[in-house]
Amino acid sequence: MKSALVFSILVLAFSQKPSLNIAIRNSEVEELKNQLLPVFLKNMTDMVIPDMNVDSGSLKCTMSNIHVKLGSLNPKDIHINFQAGTNTIKSNGEHLSVSVTCHAKCSYLFITVEPDVLVNVKEITYAGTVTLGVANQQPSITLGALTVGINPNNMDITFSNTPIKIILDLIVPLFKSTIISQVNSMAANDIPKMVNDIISGLMKTIPIDIPFYNGLGVHSVAQRSPLCENDKLVIYEWSYGVDLKNPKLPPYQPKDMPDFSTCTQGIQVIVSEYIADSILYAAYNAGLLVDTQEISYEGVKGTISCVTNDVPDFQFKNDVFLKYFGTCEFKGTYNGKAVAVKASGVLNGDGDMNVKNEKIFFSIQELIPTITNIISISGMTAAEFQQLINKYANELENTINNGIGKNGIDLPMIDGIDYSNSVSAMKMGYMEVCSTPVINIKKYLE
Repeated sequence: MKSALVFSILVLAFSQKPSLNIAIRNSEVEELKNQLLPVFLKNMTDMVIPDMNVDSGSLKCTMSNIHVKLGSLNPKDIHINFQAGTNTIKSNGEHLSVSVTCHAKCSYLFITVEPDVLVNVKEITYAGTVTLGVANQQPSITLGALTVGINPNNMDITFSNTPIKIILDLIVPLFKSTIISQVNSMAANDIPKMVNDIISGLMKTIPIDIPFYNGLGVHSVAQRSPLCENDKLVIYEWSYGVDLKNPKLPPYQPKDMPDFSTCTQGIQVIVSEYIADSILYAAYNAGLLVDTQEISYEGVKGTISCVTNDVPDFQFKNDVFLKYFGTCEFKGTYNGKAVAVKASGVLNGDGDMNVKNEKIFFSIQELIPTITNIISISGMTAAEFQQLINKYANELENTINNGIGKNGIDLPMIDGIDYSNSVSAMKMGYMEVCSTPVINIKKYLE
């Protein structure tokens, strides 16, 4: 049954509208690249290549103890050009260099030579494609096969002992063609695999299921491939609240998300009110929207229990507006008399939300209960019961603000990005966050 639900979610993910849009400016993509590149260079340094046999007619060589070392590289020399359509990585006037060392054992007719060889290759041009997609419900960024350009005239070969000229004339072209072939093979296979393993590991830090309260959580599926829009990379997530123990899809769909407004900071996040509503829907279906409190103050002692009659509703406007229909019962004493009251009504509230450190925090500023129907009452008047409900709402407000509101709900974001100096704005149907990220993903790449 669970596997059927997972399949349904995967199918729906590509037909649903997104409810969480994340825009990363090119400057932050550059910062991610600057942190990834040293890891790549570390893996490329002193790479050992298996022994190779090369044969050119009567000249036969075995190359052993082959080491490939990438020359010094400034992160600014790697240009990733993200744009709508084809995304490319290429050299823009800056070129790579590679050195190769090996021990050669060559035989020509009856002559054998065993030099140590150093090959310096300069001005290597490169180009490749970057594919944006979805893999395992998460956004993916994949480097395709690189193509490299090497001019044999830019290859400098030195030997520990110089072979006789006839062998030298044969061995130099053979080594050049072998090195060019090996560098091309690395560019087409080894380098993309290395880079993609690093990026894939980073993408896996984006959580799919985020538990946060009493079995409830937020489930996020990459809704479509990331897109390049103007100067930013946009990730689209279908995120919604769910009972992780007994998941049910919300019975409604997200509304259309707006375009990103002007933001000079590095990351923007648009959070649909659909996420908040689906969290309430999951809580309602899990039977969690029942609150029981012991009431004890001057003249009053007893137990009040309130349960929602229907799924509560969040509305994002200039602030957060909550509407909650329910029925409350009170049993206890009032001024020494036994009291039993059952009444229905509505609980309205205002609040605010903000994002910091990859979490949504919220607080309720005022809960206002209104009794709409006294079902049964004995021992007190409706006005006295209204005062009791007011105190109950005040305690409920404190419980929420000091509990889940204070602890926050995680956003499904790349780990290692801390959202500092965030500015949140509530708008009709959504919240927009503009933030300066502090990126520190090195510990996930060691």
